[in-house]
Amino acid sequence: MLALLLIECVELDIKKVLITCDKNNIVSVKTMINNGAKLANEIPEGSRITQRYWITLN
Repeated sequence: MLALLLIECVELDIKKVLITCDKNNIVSVKTMINNGAKLANEIPEGSRITQRYWITLN
């Protein structure tokens, strides 16, 4: 689904996409990285940590 979304973003001329997930959600992290995501930062939220990733599109 992420790959399809990124294709749509390219068609809409969107250059960068910010996506987030819980640090413990390993499947989502792997999906984002496999689609070119780079970790920007981590934001503590109580006992949870949200990771923010950027994907730069051509």
